[in-house]
Amino acid sequence: MKDRKFYFVAICVGLVLAVFIISAPDGYAHRDRVKEELRQLMSSRLMKRTGASKQLNNAMIDFTVDHSLYVDDYYFCTVGRMTIGGSEVSTSVGVLGKVFLINEERVKQQVNSLNIMK
Repeated sequence: MKDRKFYFVAICVGLVLAVFIISAPDGYAHRDRVKEELRQLMSSRLMKRTGASKQLNNAMIDFTVDHSLYVDDYYFCTVGRMTIGGSEVSTSVGVLGKVFLINEERVKQQVNSLNIMK
């Protein structure tokens, strides 16, 4: 009877881990989520600017995130790290196919401290 319980628990744990491993988001999902958040942050500063200025800002955000965001894959989850102003910040965690932003306020503070688009 104890062997059956052990095998049942082991199979359940294995299935849960398999679901986490299969559904862990990739680096592109992290990049898209961080870019979206930075665009929202910058859009409030760009309300009175022209379309070309907004496109330049979006291109700058894309380039910055593409070159400064690194994603660590821990098989069952992924963690996005970004270097802003010389310091590294964990920006996102990916679990079960979703990407969640962490340290959102710290990222906003560091972006504001860079005096971009003021």
